[in-house]
Amino acid sequence: MKYLVLFTALLPVIFLLYSVNKKDSKQPEPKGELVRAVFYGIISVFLSLLISTPLLFLGLYSEQPTTILGAISTAFLGAAIPEEVAKYVMLWLFLRNNKYFDERFDCILYAVCVSMGFAALENITYFWNNLIIR
Repeated sequence: MKYLVLFTALLPVIFLLYSVNKKDSKQPEPKGELVRAVFYGIISVFLSLLISTPLLFLGLYSEQPTTILGAISTAFLGAAIPEEVAKYVMLWLFLRNNKYFDERFDCILYAVCVSMGFAALENITYFWNNLIIR
């Protein structure tokens, strides 16, 4: 059962990575670099938590909002802004001295890899928590 959950959580990530990587036909990126970018995305989950947790303790958003304004602040300050900033920082760290970053499409490809690393860990966490709860 655990392996089915893991496979189900990773299937969209694998499909999107494969689809975008197929578009890079001029100068394909080394597979090792793509995997490394995915790991940067996984690390961005923890960076996101380092950004959002202090905002929660400062009372800028609530884990259980009761109003529309509370839901909006939770959506932006608890999720969207910390997650996107974390992914951007990790993409920048990955690309700043990358010798394989030599054409425009590479940025898109590496950004997708970082995002899919984040999504993979997030999906696994959601699936795992749901499996344990039920």
